[in-house]
Amino acid sequence: MNAAIEERISTFLVNTIQPFELSSLLRFLEEPVSKNALEDMSDYLHYHQLAYLGPSLEGAPPRWVSRAGLFTGKTAVVAPTRSDLSAGAFVPASALVPFANPVMLPHEYSFRYRGEELPKVMLTVTPGEIYPRYALFGEEYAPQYLACDNEENDLKLSELDYADPLEMSVTGFDARALFWNGNVVPGDRILARLADWKTSTFELTVLHAADIDREREAAWIVSMDAALSACFDMNGPAASIDEQLAFAWYLRQEDLDTPHAPPLFEYLERSSEVSFEYFGVETRLWFAGVDIPAQNDWNFTLPSKPESITEEALSNLGIPLNERIIESYVLDGLFMREPDASGTIGRLLASLTGHGSIAAPLIERAARISRSYWEGRYNRFADHEKGTLRGRFVRLHGDVVALVQSLRQSKIRPETIPDQWAIVLMQIMSHLIPSLEALDFPAEGERFDLDASWGNLEGMEEHFLDAQAVIQSVLPILIDRRLSIVRAPVDGKKNFKESPDA
Repeated sequence: MNAAIEERISTFLVNTIQPFELSSLLRFLEEPVSKNALEDMSDYLHYHQLAYLGPSLEGAPPRWVSRAGLFTGKTAVVAPTRSDLSAGAFVPASALVPFANPVMLPHEYSFRYRGEELPKVMLTVTPGEIYPRYALFGEEYAPQYLACDNEENDLKLSELDYADPLEMSVTGFDARALFWNGNVVPGDRILARLADWKTSTFELTVLHAADIDREREAAWIVSMDAALSACFDMNGPAASIDEQLAFAWYLRQEDLDTPHAPPLFEYLERSSEVSFEYFGVETRLWFAGVDIPAQNDWNFTLPSKPESITEEALSNLGIPLNERIIESYVLDGLFMREPDASGTIGRLLASLTGHGSIAAPLIERAARISRSYWEGRYNRFADHEKGTLRGRFVRLHGDVVALVQSLRQSKIRPETIPDQWAIVLMQIMSHLIPSLEALDFPAEGERFDLDASWGNLEGMEEHFLDAQAVIQSVLPILIDRRLSIVRAPVDGKKNFKESPDA
């Protein structure tokens, strides 16, 4: 699905609040309404978690609800911190996950109280007090969110190579009228009703502690435990905490839609079933005290749905390549002044042990077509800034694939590798591919941040080297464990029985 159609789908979903049939979406896109088109669109929406199936009348076509439709008009419950109250300002951080539009940053939200928009104010904070408030985005991403909040933070973090500065600044919203007119004290709650999902505009009111229905609050905790448990069983760790919470809300929305819910951070403190758990270098919500399991094979899942027969075949083989990544390899070859496509093809095929006979012709053909297209169009001078960065991305991609293929050939399964290093490898690839695609194929109107990409790349390279070192150090032990000696009962001979292919 090309970028222009994806953009139009996004436009439809952002602006469609009421449940809709897929035929309406296809007509909006000016696409034919056929059985195949309906199935493809259903797969696309499911794959990207952009909309959810809603209840439909028996015999009627399925009806869907967008995230905008799921949350518009619904109310998030927030507990202002003591520092918020003393400053007379509200810092949203991640407190409005999953209600807010996930493409927007917290400092871009809008808040209204009694019809008046709350102005923005800048607050000085320490990393120790502000980072935990970003935990529903993944606390590991707090520095990036704060770097995006304002240029001062971005400069400080860049100068310190993303080490923690002594102080930072964060955008808050002047809530003196809300706090003081509403006589808000610790223990009271702010109800944030989502008025406009596209702009993340919330209308604020106060719910005093004395007015909270504690029985309904306790029932809400049980419902959210059940919803997240179902989410974990159905979707595993998902792509983010935001995605987990949005899907949980969808599953039990009738039970969860109440102003007597606890704030999410308080829910996580009180729940005995769900907690933040490490997932490689990231965090997710998961069953409390239980390690999030690695997937049981080494097949990579690309962030975008296959768009051609070649991409479908590579996806089925678990090879983390699509036509855009192949094109980036081709551009890298041109940047290095290689005379033809053979060097590029060699790098693409170098680590495809076990899949070469099927994948090689597909990859070689795609690379030659791309090389033929770019030979008369490529401008190395204009590509100077991006070329070195692309080369490092391409090398890291090849190194990750090579390591994973070697583990696959040794029949080492991801779940047997200790300390979640297998998950780290998969996460590196899940961040690397969109980074490489954004470098060479940025969305229309999107500005590519070269400095941020260098920082992201260096972080990925560091995590890869750590993972590689640990895995190589334990590989002999893992291979020994994989082999089991089965003693034959008749002749006493020893037979080596290997576990199934990884």
